[in-house]
Amino acid sequence: DPGGAAAFEIQVALEKDEWTTIAEMNQPPTGEWQTLEWSGEARYVRFFFTNPDGAKVLGYLGEVRFFA
Repeated sequence: DPGGAAAFEIQVALEKDEWTTIAEMNQPPTGEWQTLEWSGEARYVRFFFTNPDGAKVLGYLGEVRFFA
């Protein structure tokens, strides 16, 4: 554990009022790229961090790439 919350959801929306979860990550390997293929229509993407283990740091990402 690198010290951050280890669980998060990737959510998408056409507008900012109705989010759809397209992936749930729980303790993905640190320092490794994670890949998600998704097909659909969205204007916004967010990472919704949860804290099931009570970590002091709520979450962070090193880098994010989107391809359309």
